[in-house]
Amino acid sequence: MLARTPTTSATSSTLASTSSSRSSPSCPATSTRGSIENEFERLVGRSTTLAATLDGLARGPQRLVDLAREVGAPSGQVSGYLDRLGDAVRRRTDGRYELEDETFALWLSWRRPGGSVVPMGVLGDQAERVVAEHLVRSGFELVYQSQGSRGAFDLLATRGAQQLGVQVKRSPLPLRFTREEWNRMTADAKRLGWRWIVAAVSQAEQVILLDPARLAKGRDVALKASAEIENIVTWVDRPRR
Repeated sequence: MLARTPTTSATSSTLASTSSSRSSPSCPATSTRGSIENEFERLVGRSTTLAATLDGLARGPQRLVDLAREVGAPSGQVSGYLDRLGDAVRRRTDGRYELEDETFALWLSWRRPGGSVVPMGVLGDQAERVVAEHLVRSGFELVYQSQGSRGAFDLLATRGAQQLGVQVKRSPLPLRFTREEWNRMTADAKRLGWRWIVAAVSQAEQVILLDPARLAKGRDVALKASAEIENIVTWVDRPRR
């Protein structure tokens, strides 16, 4: 993993520990429609005890007795809270409980009073990190490596309720894609309910964000300099056509 940088708000969503399965609500790692905020509201509703349980787990893996102490409730009740949170929580082989999605844990830490910054730890190549840092500077709240279940995109960026899939290419313009590659990105974005863009990274690590709607069609699909997005925040906030 790359070194953590406490001055940005991007993070990886990759975890490696094993767990026992839980039933009921799906966790943020697998529920890709809607925003992280919506997932939190769906899991917690108006329950302050469920919110407190999530906040406790956001601090890291916890034994049941320690989590109960932090929540301020008996262990038996907290065990019930964990069951109600379903697949958002998993039990590790060492018996401790943790959140399924590391990004969700960091978001919970970020939303606490004084938690205006989320540390960065993007896995992947240098081009992905450069793009993630560019998006954070542009006003995105979280940027993290997209998992295999999230389709053809290398990164997922969030800004409020908006979710943006990003395909990263270290290549000079124009960028070229086969029809199969292009159709897969289009289909995945539609399936996941995301906006999406392509990010070109030059050898000098300059980032150019490209609008897929401005494609040039031929035998293959190309994105030229004319597809550059001048202001990504304005672009992502505008209503969809």
